[in-house]
Amino acid sequence: METTTNIPASISTRDLIERAGANLATPRIVFDGHVYNGTAAHARNPFDAIEGMTDVIRADFEVVTRRLVLKGHTDAQVRMSTAAVLALSEEGVSVPVSNDPGITPSTKIINVGYDWKSGVMQTRVVPAGEASLPGFRSLDIKKWQPTVQVVANRDGDQVVLANVLRCDENGIEGLFQFISDHIKENCIYLGQVMDVQMDYMKMTDFEPRNVALTETLKSKIELFVRGPLEFHIANDVRGLPRKSGLFLYGPPGGGKTMAMSVCAYLSARLGAVVVVVDPSTGISGFKHAAAMTEVMLEAGHPVVICMEDMEKLARSDRAKVLDILDGTNSKGQRRITVGTTNFLEQIDRAMLRPGRFDAVEFCGLPDLSAFTQLCKVLIAEKDRGDIDYAAAYPSFEGFSYAFIANAVQTIIRAAIISAKGNLDELKVSTQNLIDAANSVRGHFDLMQQPVVVESPALDGVMREMVSEIVQTEVEDSLNSRNFSDDVDYDYVREQVDSVVEGRLNDASINDRDGEQRYTISTN
Repeated sequence: METTTNIPASISTRDLIERAGANLATPRIVFDGHVYNGTAAHARNPFDAIEGMTDVIRADFEVVTRRLVLKGHTDAQVRMSTAAVLALSEEGVSVPVSNDPGITPSTKIINVGYDWKSGVMQTRVVPAGEASLPGFRSLDIKKWQPTVQVVANRDGDQVVLANVLRCDENGIEGLFQFISDHIKENCIYLGQVMDVQMDYMKMTDFEPRNVALTETLKSKIELFVRGPLEFHIANDVRGLPRKSGLFLYGPPGGGKTMAMSVCAYLSARLGAVVVVVDPSTGISGFKHAAAMTEVMLEAGHPVVICMEDMEKLARSDRAKVLDILDGTNSKGQRRITVGTTNFLEQIDRAMLRPGRFDAVEFCGLPDLSAFTQLCKVLIAEKDRGDIDYAAAYPSFEGFSYAFIANAVQTIIRAAIISAKGNLDELKVSTQNLIDAANSVRGHFDLMQQPVVVESPALDGVMREMVSEIVQTEVEDSLNSRNFSDDVDYDYVREQVDSVVEGRLNDASINDRDGEQRYTISTN
């Protein structure tokens, strides 16, 4: 997906003034040759204008600081755009300088995304400290020159600061407008996959052809992810929504993660910004991703948000989750949400309505096409013998992707042992695949059995708890008495146990208000 830009090949001082547009500061002095038009106010006695003219001229050459606050942008994005615009200006960016004697700020290396051909992270070097402003006047007598720098304010917003002469304020406003345009039209995150911290995630080695997906799932990805991005113009002409969502559910090992990776890969290759939310961050990560993407959406860039284990989104934040899915602040923008869960029963059904997620697809059992593709990925071409995948497929009935992979890898291990490590003699046949499925069938059946944990009966718990209290009470009472040497202590112990049992039978437990809550059975 190509981006357009209105940034010219080079920027002159006149371009800056014109670009400032409505933000032009009102000039207090206008020089036109040797004529100062401010003398009209002193037409009767021009000499009265000398002192006023001097003050105004001096004021116009005061150093002022102008600020451009850029909410929602990262330090890397702002530095890149600022450096790019400065480099386009008349004289180019000079060596970074500092107002403090003896201090030279170092340059900063900015990551700008992985190159899809080489798979190597691309970087740019931009000024980390202050850079001199080309094309602006400076007062040599003060050993001062105009500078620009990027800082963060208390709210975390990026701020471009420019120290210039007051008479150059209009040029700075033009520079700020060019920087704003550059950020919007040349987002360094387009065509990249990143996490909520805007750290790039490498997907250049990912090969979607090696992912085994069912034909139904492939169709859903085409309809609700690839299609809306690649054919967005045609979709707009037919009035289709620009926002779509795909929700995947199913057991662990059902291929949901790989399907989401395919969605992220395809979206990035089509020029979208892809933000992957770490499920451990829960609602806070989801909120962060939504806030980050809002700026890109407002700039007109397509954004895809991917989040696994969406059941972790807190029910206490239900309203906020639904608001993010609705995209209140991004209506009409191209945003796609892809979510997954292993526990569909824990998902708020309001999240799944059309408009939030337009398709809900089960991921678990591969069809014949997916089974065949998975086997071809797991078994090297030179290791494949005469394999009839359709004949082997029934033996894997009920198996998820993870169990199929386990079975195939098991038979490959066995084949290597049988060939005594000679890979040239390693061949996997149809029967090998069937044997592989049979070899792990017991493991699979065991995994399908529910774990039954017998909870102790309430009576048993209560009797044990109360018994300790009564036993202690009776023994304390006995210990306070003096017994003769001929006492049968075994008989006393039996009597104690009898007393304890008698105290327990039909004993009741009361709450703090004295009301009876539970009676222990006599059995």
